[in-house]
Amino acid sequence: TAELSSYSREQIRRGGLDMITFTSSSTVNGFFSQVTPEDIGKNIRIASIGPQTTKALSQYGITSVIEAEEYTTEGLAKAILSVKIET
Repeated sequence: TAELSSYSREQIRRGGLDMITFTSSSTVNGFFSQVTPEDIGKNIRIASIGPQTTKALSQYGITSVIEAEEYTTEGLAKAILSVKIET
């Protein structure tokens, strides 16, 4: 997992992102090795490529997750777009 820059960490804390996407449980673990769940700004949405990734997120207390129905990056993009359109 690549190290997050200080700018990225600040944006996560300040809510300067719309969404954080995760494509595997290992990216979840790598991310949370650098940032705590409490560091994530309240308005940032979380998206997951599938149930295993969502399960990994739940181990960090992240339960409000947009989850792809088709477990591909295209499926993840469709899930994100469908939610963004609805809101």
